[in-house]
Amino acid sequence: MPGIQTSMNALFDRAARLSRVDLFAPESVIGRNTEDCLRAGYHYGYLAQMEGLIQRTVAEMGGDPRIIATGGLAAIVADKSPMVDVVDPDLTLQGLRIIHERTSAS
Repeated sequence: MPGIQTSMNALFDRAARLSRVDLFAPESVIGRNTEDCLRAGYHYGYLAQMEGLIQRTVAEMGGDPRIIATGGLAAIVADKSPMVDVVDPDLTLQGLRIIHERTSAS
């Protein structure tokens, strides 16, 4: 799924009347103003998407996998999920570095 920042940018670029908001975990899922509602929608919406994908993947694969959240904003959402074992925002970049080192050495 698209990253949370990419999704937020698309919304704010298309909805001229909405002001950009800083993303952080809101105290409540129920917002009291537009900014809080946007934060809650993004935060809890992405949390639900992430947990839904994890549940479906585990159901399909079986076993007891270790769940690692990655990406620059992973901690904002994953820290609230009991399903996530580790948050490593740079895991994908580390993997790409390893692939580069292995392919350029030969």
